[in-house]
Amino acid sequence: MPLRIFPLLTLTLLAGAATASYAQSFTTIDYPGAVWTWAGATNDAGITIGTYTLNTLPINQGGHIYGFVRDASGNFSTIDVPGTMQVWPMAINPAGVIAGGYEDNSGNEHSFVRTPDGQMTFFDDPAAGPGSFGLGINAAGTIVGNAGYNYSYERGPMGEIRTLKLGGVVGINSVGTILGSVYTYRNGLWYGYVRDRDGTVTSFRTPLRGDYNTQPSAISDSGYITGCAQILYSCGPFLRDPSGNFSYFVITTKRPTVAWPVSVNSRATVTGFAQHNDGTRVGFIRRLDGTSFLIVHPDSIRTSPSNINNAGVVSGWYEDLSGNFHGFLWTP
Repeated sequence: MPLRIFPLLTLTLLAGAATASYAQSFTTIDYPGAVWTWAGATNDAGITIGTYTLNTLPINQGGHIYGFVRDASGNFSTIDVPGTMQVWPMAINPAGVIAGGYEDNSGNEHSFVRTPDGQMTFFDDPAAGPGSFGLGINAAGTIVGNAGYNYSYERGPMGEIRTLKLGGVVGINSVGTILGSVYTYRNGLWYGYVRDRDGTVTSFRTPLRGDYNTQPSAISDSGYITGCAQILYSCGPFLRDPSGNFSYFVITTKRPTVAWPVSVNSRATVTGFAQHNDGTRVGFIRRLDGTSFLIVHPDSIRTSPSNINNAGVVSGWYEDLSGNFHGFLWTP
């Protein structure tokens, strides 16, 4: 299916937000021959990773999820691992090196790294027990992921693996700061943590009163962190600056909604989605100055951003009016 570019028809401004007025556009991404396509991250060079499927069968009935990489000119390459059911590219660095995970036919997960020329290396953390999954990679080529039960790992550019007994990881930024979350049995709550390149670990929790879980979702190269202060199914979106100060924001739509931040770039611009009670979704952008607005693909019942790069380009997926899934790039 050819790429299609749609203008954004309407900007819905949020309560208390300054007016945003500039041209925007959507580019639909459909892997050739795919039934469904989802776009994940896009690096600053415009290279996008994601997944697609050639049928809508469940995995246990012959379904298969493939990975893909799409260059800035729109050319696709498949990412697949023989003998697997699912391949998930999760992160891409500025040089185009990709980290992710796959599930083999026995249901076990493993990590991989793929170089720009298509060479793939598969690995696990042998000290953390069975299974692993790559989640983040930075400019130096350091990969982080989860492994075993309540373990995580850091894999250096030369392939050396260090087991991290810190809980789960979320990602790693360009200076080597690792972001993650950990469950504390003392009070039954989730905390966020950052681990500096020198190994110093700092845990943090939202200062809101009450039994809020702190669920970080992304860290920028400049050290900003976004995530949720969470109770049950509610989310209080937050931005934590490099000094540890929290600010909170509200995404307002015409219907009751819960907003979930998913990514933040070096300018502290946050993207995420706001989900309504009926399951429909709209995307949002929130800037450091507090201005925010919705992004909605005109052909969708759900628009769900996955990532924002340092140029402000958002990648994600949308569900069209017929229930089919497509990837997209949103350009400010």
